Amino acid sequence: MGTKYDSLTFRGPTQEEVAKAVAAQSSHAFISPTVSGLTVAYPARLSSDMDYRKVSRRLSKKLGCPILTAGVFDDDIFYYALYDGGELVDEYNSRPDYFDGSSIGLLDVVGILFTRFILRREPRPRYIEPRKRALPSGGQPDTMCRILGMPGNSADVEQVLRFTGGFPVEGNDSELGRHAALMKALGWPDVAPPDSEELSDFYSIYQADYDVLCSNMFSHVTEGWREIGTSR
Repeated sequence: MGTKYDSLTFRGPTQEEVAKAVAAQSSHAFISPTVSGLTVAYPARLSSDMDYRKVSRRLSKKLGCPILTAGVFDDDIFYYALYDGGELVDEYNSRPDYFDGSSIGLLDVVGILFTRFILRREPRPRYIEPRKRALPSGGQPDTMCRILGMPGNSADVEQVLRFTGGFPVEGNDSELGRHAALMKALGWPDVAPPDSEELSDFYSIYQADYDVLCSNMFSHVTEGWREIGTSR
């Protein structure tokens, strides 16, 4: 299993406001200091991406601010959903076909089973054309820059979202690199998790590989993080 994590980035509210709101939704979370109006929350892992979306929608409406819920699954997928005032205004998936099944259709499967178990003979070998990887879906660069840019460059955001050549991270392709590139294209400041055993353990249990996150996605803000709740 590769890197897997989810994050919620708030634009506007202070760390204290974010911490109070997130505490009502998660039993355990780390909240970054507010830098240039941005505050990042790493809640304990919820059961699915849809749960993160529900939480983001509720908090965006409650706080009246934009929230970007973004994450990486197994190094292979980068996804996000952007809410503003409780409304979904943009979403993106770098691998929309990742969980699709085999290119063998249902009729093909029925035919193979019929031949083997009813006619009692081996099915003829058949060539199965490799399924082409689907292009990234969603993503509106102008919307991202308007709501989250500092100021951001929509052409750079577009390039990051559409690129299919892979993002090297520590010698291996990882969609973590796309997330980092998107932050740069939006002109965001770097926000680094604190270098502590507690947060490292938190990442090991709930989120991602802490060392990978620290060394590749973030850089210098290590003071002022706040922990809410208790770990399981």
